[in-house]
Amino acid sequence: MGVFIFIIMKLVIKESQLYRLNSIVQEQLDNNNIVPELEYEIPDLTKVDYKDLNAKQKESYNFQKISGVLADYGYFPIRLSDDWESADFICIKCTTKKFLKVQLKGSFTLDKKYIGKDLYIAFQNKKTGQWYLYPHDYIVKKYTEDKGLENKGSWVKIGYIFNNPPTNYDLSILEPFKL
Repeated sequence: MGVFIFIIMKLVIKESQLYRLNSIVQEQLDNNNIVPELEYEIPDLTKVDYKDLNAKQKESYNFQKISGVLADYGYFPIRLSDDWESADFICIKCTTKKFLKVQLKGSFTLDKKYIGKDLYIAFQNKKTGQWYLYPHDYIVKKYTEDKGLENKGSWVKIGYIFNNPPTNYDLSILEPFKL
């Protein structure tokens, strides 16, 4: 019952707003004004400073940024309300209809909890502005083969590594995954 009342209230509000708008337009037309003068509010178009955003705002900001970049490659991101299988969002490729599960990070990251989840990591190198989208498990394998990841202190102690900014080695293995 509550939902029904809510819908009715929304319709009444919308209809009264439409009635007011129609009244303003009709009044302007009656006064021989070809283009009616409507009231409007100028939006605040002040750019935000990323450093001033809280963690949730940074995640939303980064999602919007990566969405624009991925659209250039024919991927349409859909944000998830919770981390489904560790993914923050999924991307659907418009030409193939295949999808990627993506975890959005603030820096280059490898994490044991993501192994075996067929997950991609997206991040922006804050130093250069370059975005990357890489298959997590492939990079873990590459890091292990080249750098002995299984012996790295943070990998052994806490189960993940993140490099911000990415090292020269990181950038070299991420080269094919630049966006």
